[in-house]
Amino acid sequence: AEDSKKKVSKSVTDYESMDFKNNSKNSQDKEWNLKISCWNVDGIRAWMGKGGLDFLEYEKPNILCLQETKCSQDKLPDEVKNVPGYHAYWLASDKDGYAGVSIYTTKLAMNVQYGLQNEELDTEGRIITAEYEQFYLICTYVPNAGRKLVTLDKRLKWNEEFRKYVKELDKKKPVIICGDMNVAHKEIGRYCMIAAPLVTWAYVEQWTHTALDKVDSCPLQLDVTHPLHVEWEALAQVLDVVLSRLLQAEPRPNVAEGLRLLQRCVASEPRAPLILSLLLSFISALFVFLSCAYSQLAGPGVGSAGAELLPRVLDKIFAALVYEGTPPEDRSSRNVKNVRRHGAGLLVKLGSKYPLLLLPVFGRLHELCLNTLARPDLSALESVTLQEALLLVSNHFCCYERQSALVAQVLGDCRERWAALSPHLQSAAGLARLLGLDAPPNEDDPERAQARRTLLHALTLTLGVVKRTQVPADPDKASRGGFSAGVTPSGNPVWRNPCGAHVLPLFPAALSLARALHELHSPQAASLRYPAHARALQPPPAERRNLLGLRDEAPPAPMATPQDRMQNLLHTLHENVCGLVGAAAASLGRELFGVANLAHALAVSLLAAPEKLPDHWLRRVLRSALRPLMLHCPSAHYADVALPLMRHLAPIMLVHLNHRWEYVTSLYESGKLEEEGGSESQEVLEDMLVRHLTREHLDLLKVSLVEGGVSTEPSTDMEEETPPANPGRAPEQVSELGAIILADPIAGPAVLHTILRALTWNDSTSSLRACALALPALRAAISAHEAGGATLGAGEAAGALAAVLHALRLHGQHEANQAALLALAVQVYEALRPRFPNVASVLRAIPDVDAHDLQRLDEKLAANTNKPAKIDKSKRDLFKKITSRLIGRNVGQLFKKEVFVLNLPAMQTAQKDKPRSALDTAEGAGLEHLFNPNAPT
Repeated sequence: AEDSKKKVSKSVTDYESMDFKNNSKNSQDKEWNLKISCWNVDGIRAWMGKGGLDFLEYEKPNILCLQETKCSQDKLPDEVKNVPGYHAYWLASDKDGYAGVSIYTTKLAMNVQYGLQNEELDTEGRIITAEYEQFYLICTYVPNAGRKLVTLDKRLKWNEEFRKYVKELDKKKPVIICGDMNVAHKEIGRYCMIAAPLVTWAYVEQWTHTALDKVDSCPLQLDVTHPLHVEWEALAQVLDVVLSRLLQAEPRPNVAEGLRLLQRCVASEPRAPLILSLLLSFISALFVFLSCAYSQLAGPGVGSAGAELLPRVLDKIFAALVYEGTPPEDRSSRNVKNVRRHGAGLLVKLGSKYPLLLLPVFGRLHELCLNTLARPDLSALESVTLQEALLLVSNHFCCYERQSALVAQVLGDCRERWAALSPHLQSAAGLARLLGLDAPPNEDDPERAQARRTLLHALTLTLGVVKRTQVPADPDKASRGGFSAGVTPSGNPVWRNPCGAHVLPLFPAALSLARALHELHSPQAASLRYPAHARALQPPPAERRNLLGLRDEAPPAPMATPQDRMQNLLHTLHENVCGLVGAAAASLGRELFGVANLAHALAVSLLAAPEKLPDHWLRRVLRSALRPLMLHCPSAHYADVALPLMRHLAPIMLVHLNHRWEYVTSLYESGKLEEEGGSESQEVLEDMLVRHLTREHLDLLKVSLVEGGVSTEPSTDMEEETPPANPGRAPEQVSELGAIILADPIAGPAVLHTILRALTWNDSTSSLRACALALPALRAAISAHEAGGATLGAGEAAGALAAVLHALRLHGQHEANQAALLALAVQVYEALRPRFPNVASVLRAIPDVDAHDLQRLDEKLAANTNKPAKIDKSKRDLFKKITSRLIGRNVGQLFKKEVFVLNLPAMQTAQKDKPRSALDTAEGAGLEHLFNPNAPT
């Protein structure tokens, strides 16, 4: 379970719930027989006091490497010095309480070396090397470069000495390096460009020239493990991160130098497709210099150099778009496809980040796109991505008619294709026949292959148009450009999207596709699938690996079978149709929400029998379609769109999630999730899916209850839609939409019960998210009850408090959960006690509760009737005392023998009498030396 495998670096951890099993085998198909653990403990004594030795006893690694022990050997506690079954090697810093490393090993090392044998670098206790029969083991704590790179020189010197040292050891036998490398290659790159831009650019420029010097010697065939590819991939990441802060750098690196480096990248012609793809990444990162070249501060001649280089850059990108590969790799190979897709994706990135730079050459860009689109070998994905780049640049036409004309040109005959496909999308049977799901896997069926391509291209193109076509962000430009569609009753402008009139007529067919896809999951539709396509609706391998946290295997993946392609096609269709609804909510705004019977159309398509959908499909509906819908729903359509959707969904999700968590709980109780070799089992996968589905639904409820309606007009964001960032503190009240939902007699109770139940499900992340929603939802339910709306009785009130206490018992071992739940419990009790006196019986039911403490709590609540901005600490501490027997504890804190030492003698500290004035000191005030000409100054 994801919840129980997190935060290994925290000192307080539930070790028994962590799974460190490695069920893979080595190259000789034998099980691994050596376990090495590595931990930056940030103080060995603090680590020991918080149960660090429990990890050693429970996990039993063969070797444990510790960093930042911060303790000299003579001050080590005996429990740490002498751990049964382990030999310990220690190296401390000359400076007490600083750095330090250690190795615990069950097998005595043949030889141990302390430090790098460099007097300047070995005073801080940073490296121990243990030699074994078959390898060297290095435990190291690498120095960092300090804030604003004040110790960069020291770090660079360490890097060079450490590299030489490791290379010498590697000549003798393999080397295993464990430790804290103090490397944050992306973050440190950003800060380097701000702190020392010229130095950082000099290094990056030198590295890039060195890499480009190796292009001619690049082998024709190489894989991702080849040293050249590893070097280029690392450099591509560094370039992207460093140059992303170029515009904020002061002083700014020389633009002419950047253009020369970009020009050299454009002129390079690597033969290997993997290196060519990384070369495109170099060009992407260096493109910012073209933007700087058009600045007035760039200097004389730089602007003309940039204007001359821009067409060459575009030609290079379009050459990658039609790249055919070099034998033995051809157009069908994965590496060649990646180059072409990288080129198309790079155009989208440039159109999104630098549209004003591409706007003057839009004619040239349009011509290149048309010539490329005329090629018959262009895939649907490549062609759509290419057209998305055009739409991104056209958003800066600031002219409704021009943009609308381009949208019509991009869509072409898309409406006719949807019309031809529509009869097949009215049922699961029709869709199965159209795609070939009801027939044996056969790639030689041109009719069905063409139908699959047509459907995928039509849907992907419609999604691309909706996602990329935007209204100008500037209201004045939008008004002058003809985007106005009137005003709201409150006087706010209403804008029309240039793609609205073209894509809204296509929505009925897209929703029919969604309904047919969902019907494929019904028991009656099982017979429609040919036996060879039995797993077509299961999670694809890539999604399965992501859910289970598995790394991709190093060997190349086998060629996809027709069954794999069918599985990927169905999931891509569903993902795109959900994304289409979500993107339309963000970009079309009132044009979409004003469609008659929109809620009903969505309910009978995307929300048709959601309880029959597998969790990974349902999760996609919530995340990609419903969350943007609720987020962007205008207040004028709360009653006819948002509320009906929530009224339809909330009761179903409450029942569905309850059933799913009962199933997961039964798996834990039966031990199926703890079986040997079960980390990739179907049960573990389902456990992860339930957790992710629960979190997605809580995110949807958060948008609906506290963030709904934050954007009532079309979004002008070019990136994919995401909800606003979480606020720093939990919301106090629900939004207008949230109040409407919680006052509804159907949706309100279902939403409130879902949030309260989520507190108690066995997922601390979901519980923490539910904490932020529980109090505002409960307050809104109380207000609705007092106004005569949704009923909140005494039983529901007691159940709400009981749910919070149950959550404390289950998740109280986690510090963040305990703090949030205690605060929630106090506020819930404070809100319910005056209205429902029976909630006090819930606290009285706690074993061995002190009645006097309960009375004191009630007195504190009665004494402070107003609602403070912050929770009274005394109330929280008293409530914690009352519930102390309920709060769950970490396994490392259980069964500890509490020691009480009474009547300790008072410690007498000697008090030094401080002189009252300088005149009272033995040496006097020294006034006679005040004007001494020989006195030091």
